[in-house]
Amino acid sequence: ADDVAVAISATLLGSIAIVMMLYYLVNWPDPDIRRYSYEVISSTVSIFCAVLLFQTFNDLIHTYLLEGRPLAISIIVNFIHQLGWFTGLQFLLMLISKGGAGNEKKREQIIEGPPDQMEAIEMNLKCWGVLLSHITGFAAINSYGAIQQLHWFKSDPEKGPFRCLMVVPMALVGNLLVQYVSDKIRKGFQVTQEDDEIDELEKRWNEEVEEAENDVSGLALSFLVNQSLRYWIGGTLANAEGEEEGESQFSHTTGQVMKLYLWALVFLACTVGLLLYGQHREEAAKQREEAAAESGNTDEQAEAAEEEERAKKIERFNEIFIAGFSMSFAWSVFYGTRWAWSASQICGNNATLLGVVLAVSLSGACFLSIYFLDKLADAEFTPEAVDNAIVQMISAIGILVGFSWEQSFDAAVAALASRTTNPHMAKLFLALFSVLLLAPAWKQYILPMVIQNGWRFGFICTHVTRNLDPQDQECITEYEKMIEHLCSLGERKKEIKREKQNRQGEHASAEIRGKSDEVTARWRRGTEKVMGMIRKQQLPEELNPANGEGGPRASPKPTGGLGFASVASKASQRSQVVSRAAGLLGRNASLAVGAIFRRSEDKQGADRPIGYQYLQDPTVGREYLKVDLL
Repeated sequence: ADDVAVAISATLLGSIAIVMMLYYLVNWPDPDIRRYSYEVISSTVSIFCAVLLFQTFNDLIHTYLLEGRPLAISIIVNFIHQLGWFTGLQFLLMLISKGGAGNEKKREQIIEGPPDQMEAIEMNLKCWGVLLSHITGFAAINSYGAIQQLHWFKSDPEKGPFRCLMVVPMALVGNLLVQYVSDKIRKGFQVTQEDDEIDELEKRWNEEVEEAENDVSGLALSFLVNQSLRYWIGGTLANAEGEEEGESQFSHTTGQVMKLYLWALVFLACTVGLLLYGQHREEAAKQREEAAAESGNTDEQAEAAEEEERAKKIERFNEIFIAGFSMSFAWSVFYGTRWAWSASQICGNNATLLGVVLAVSLSGACFLSIYFLDKLADAEFTPEAVDNAIVQMISAIGILVGFSWEQSFDAAVAALASRTTNPHMAKLFLALFSVLLLAPAWKQYILPMVIQNGWRFGFICTHVTRNLDPQDQECITEYEKMIEHLCSLGERKKEIKREKQNRQGEHASAEIRGKSDEVTARWRRGTEKVMGMIRKQQLPEELNPANGEGGPRASPKPTGGLGFASVASKASQRSQVVSRAAGLLGRNASLAVGAIFRRSEDKQGADRPIGYQYLQDPTVGREYLKVDLL
């Protein structure tokens, strides 16, 4: 068979195997494996979309603006391009979080309003923060990578790798300078309160911006280090996109592959070491804070506050280097595997086939590694720093898989575009089509599984009520069955009860157990009562479909003993009641599954949904139905 047939066969068989492997992993009995799997999938899709978008726009810029121009001009334009993405990242996150003067009332309404508004903002912050940080990171790689392409850096094979390594501190200083300026501007936009504290939305804004900036620095620094390392080991400097040109990409030896893999282990060890260092500093800071609080000495407390400020700055540096070393591990494994396949001569000199085989093999190996990483994290002999390193490796695995598929996809797009009259516009159209197909699905269905802990039970609670059709009687019936099953704890009831008793152990007081049993009984009585009311259409005033939202209750007129005013049919009554109950649950109690309400009076005599006041008690929340379940 020719190379084209082999490439198509490898793509087909590998894709089927990987898709089915993902089905197994996202439905694995171990919740940690499910979480890791969704995190890798989410990171893979975001990296894929980011690289595809950046390379498409960068190709247009170089084709229509920079073709035939000196490299120095290209470097200047590259930095302007990078600054444009960085500015867009900062501005968009500010708009999403309602930052800036004049938005105080909006922020206050969102913070004090229904929780679904804050959840929507958090989701948008995370989505656009991750996507734009990856695009900005690859723009930074392109900017500083172009500096490495200057003649002085790559002219001498002996000194060239060390000269290229000099670009790494340049990139670090440049990124830190831009971050410092953005931090000052952001603080100028933030409106402080009378107590000189920022509100919750501004806090989320700061956190997402800092996390995005750390990702930008980590991506740029790690790629530049890997470029210099591959130049030193392989003897050839790849272009700014990391691709080796000509026959050099197929001429690597097994010894060079092993050296690159060994450096990957070095980067992994550095990641664990920095995590151990960060953990040690955190514990020391807590001890100093506790000692200052116990002493009551104002001087010691002031000194502890100053030390905390210094610790925050050091922690920011530590996070940047942790991201850099973990991503360096990912790049070393990626290019080491690429060199290994090229050294095996299985793919011959076919770059397209090499890309397909690399993507399929890396995806399979990375998803299988999730199982072994989870076993390592669960082992008793591994410290907390190792567990944190595993979380970093999960993010690095996403870079591996996403970048490998993007490389293969980029070759496929280039092959299709080459048969058109305008290859560059055709490539733009195909790239935008792919991103518009992937990005909305990632934001709506994949990212929430990570952010809203959908990996725990395999679904998002808000998606259940959102997909509820009040006019579909079969849908309502299945919905009620699901509520009853969730409230009964199903077939795991005895096992959950036994595990709860084990956790309580001998240290659990009789008072806590009695309170737990009492609340359990009240939940059961309330559940049975409400399910009966749903069937009989006898619900509290706030659930009466004959009333307006929050308006006065209409005078009830008996209609067949149901107690509602002028409702057309029992089916429509039932649909309206369940629909409104589900809506109230989502707004008032954050319990996105089930219409479980009971009238209960608090100290002010106000009606509140059953379970809301009980779930606020941490003891009861641990003992019985958490928000995760209902």
